[in-house]
Amino acid sequence: RVKSIHGPPVLLNNEKRPIWDELYVELVRMPLTQAAAWLTTLTGVTVVVFTFIYALHPSGFTPREDDKMAADYFDIFLFSLSTTTTLGISPTEPQSRFNLLVANFHAIAVQMLLVFVTGVFFTRLSQTNPAVKSSKFCCIGKFNGRQAVRARFVYQTLRDVLIDVRFSMTYQHLVKLPSGEMFYKYDNLELMRSEAVRSLVGGTLIHFIDEKSPLYKKTVEDLDMENAIIQISIFGSEEKSMQPAHFIHDFKAREGHVVENVKYCDMVSRQEDGRVIMDHAKLDMLKPESPDTTPKQVAEPVTTAADPANARTSSKKED
Repeated sequence: RVKSIHGPPVLLNNEKRPIWDELYVELVRMPLTQAAAWLTTLTGVTVVVFTFIYALHPSGFTPREDDKMAADYFDIFLFSLSTTTTLGISPTEPQSRFNLLVANFHAIAVQMLLVFVTGVFFTRLSQTNPAVKSSKFCCIGKFNGRQAVRARFVYQTLRDVLIDVRFSMTYQHLVKLPSGEMFYKYDNLELMRSEAVRSLVGGTLIHFIDEKSPLYKKTVEDLDMENAIIQISIFGSEEKSMQPAHFIHDFKAREGHVVENVKYCDMVSRQEDGRVIMDHAKLDMLKPESPDTTPKQVAEPVTTAADPANARTSSKKED
């Protein structure tokens, strides 16, 4: 049983796929500390494995220069460690044909390991991960007099600027065929604006619900029954490095992320001195569309109170 990224746990060939199948890809994707731990472990395993191989013929090493004593197992371990780290300094050296042959294979293995480690770190360093944060909730309600789905996001620093940006929204849900088979269906939701020359500060993705929309006449209860997920994605190029960057976020109906008859609280305000404040503490805050409507949702959301420490300030002043 494997935990699916986009839905409930699923079975993949009745067994969990081992990490060794795509170790390089996994090391690039996993958190940096976890990747460093894996690479350190691989290095340690290399040292230990070759230490045991060298130990099969301990007399095949030169005596220590300080006391002319025969090399012990700790000296052999130091030689294996020095060869793996490419330091090249150890109290003993191989002199038998067997140990010299093993040492050459050891050197080849170390070169391959260094290429592997270097590739992982250079790939990670070349990746650009803009500090994008999405609201916890996706709103379904009126916008300019029309029913719409809205998803809000912000860039958490002023340095995060994307150019040639493409936005998308996807409706993922379970569908039951007449034969009784179940499968996940992906429907693209047309956005009011799907492209931008330059994107900074943040924005709101909007899909209008009409007769052509896959969400037409859908309620949050229907989305819950379908185990539906509203997914947004942002893809563009980082302005300074021109490296591709992307952001993906899921709003899961079953976990209360899709809310009806509400709208987002305003995040932007103008101060008396002309400064424009974007309060990120209000990113998840919702309010009813009108006093006569009651928000409908699958689970009770948790909204955060405004915190001035999380506010984002624009240096531009009113002319």
